[in-house]
Amino acid sequence: MSRLIYQYWSGEMPIYAQVSKDLFTTYAEKCGAEYRFDQDPQFFKSKYSQYYNALRPIFDPAFHHYDQVLFVDMDVVPVLGLDADIFATTRAQIAMVQEVDQPQLRSNMRGNITTKNDLRWAKVVNFFWGVQVPLDPLGRPRVYNSGVVLYSKSGLNFARKAFASVKTYQYLMTLVALPRFYRLDQNYLGAFVGRTGCDFSELSADWNSQVTSISTADGKGLIMDTRTSSSKFIHMQHAKGIKNNMTRADVLSVAAGTYRF
Repeated sequence: MSRLIYQYWSGEMPIYAQVSKDLFTTYAEKCGAEYRFDQDPQFFKSKYSQYYNALRPIFDPAFHHYDQVLFVDMDVVPVLGLDADIFATTRAQIAMVQEVDQPQLRSNMRGNITTKNDLRWAKVVNFFWGVQVPLDPLGRPRVYNSGVVLYSKSGLNFARKAFASVKTYQYLMTLVALPRFYRLDQNYLGAFVGRTGCDFSELSADWNSQVTSISTADGKGLIMDTRTSSSKFIHMQHAKGIKNNMTRADVLSVAAGTYRF
């Protein structure tokens, strides 16, 4: 069975991205997978291409001969010594991790990323494409993080044929005046995994344990840390200024489970 782990970066790489590259190169070898890294990819050249190059496995036939393809953001690191094989977790066409407590948190957030805008986004997706995005028990759109996405060969082929064109999606989200966040790759994937016929599965949260800062209704910053003793991939979503100042030792400490943000 052929497997691939794919990462890319545009511009000068910070230290945390280089460490991620090194660690996932080693992890790919453990899983019997190839590793591919693209520097300054030009596959997508339209607006927001920096983000949409994450979807290159869907639209580039060069990826479609693999049985499974894992895309990973470069602010994600595998824990040191990880033996668990993510490729063995599911045979679904597409799999992602649901963000912990995200529908609830967005109910109290202010700014552009809110439950109100999530509901508007879901209505637009349903109106133009007839797709019902996945909802939680309270009818709020579920949020799946696109920093770790596992595709099967059939999933890549299905998505290339059945998902909307990127340009059309961006255009319509701009036309209805949804904020920039809703025009990017994460919401694109979150919309179309609800397409009829898509075999979508949730990965365990251990594969995308997040450390992140958010804005709350009272204007205070909050650090969310979902790392546990069973975490397998750590997603460093805290402020860019903090990430960019991390040393190699800092990032390796994150992978070792000893770093405290």
